Amino acid sequence: MEGAFKEKIDISIVIPNYNSTSYLLRCLSGIFAQKAECNYEVIVVDSSDDDPSEIVEREFPQVRCLHFEGRTYPG
Repeated sequence: MEGAFKEKIDISIVIPNYNSTSYLLRCLSGIFAQKAECNYEVIVVDSSDDDPSEIVEREFPQVRCLHFEGRTYPG
């Protein structure tokens, strides 16, 4: 995968998620379909009732997924 997890990170893409795994997977697909000349990382911050970390890690192993037990909000 071009761009992800190289030595120097130019951009961090942080995606907040709450109970919307299908939209999250579509969002990640869209991100990785793009061509980028910069080095970037993708971080999913999730507080869903059904932790999607396992699915995300299987489908997008280059994504860092953080799961919180209590509901969190963007920002």
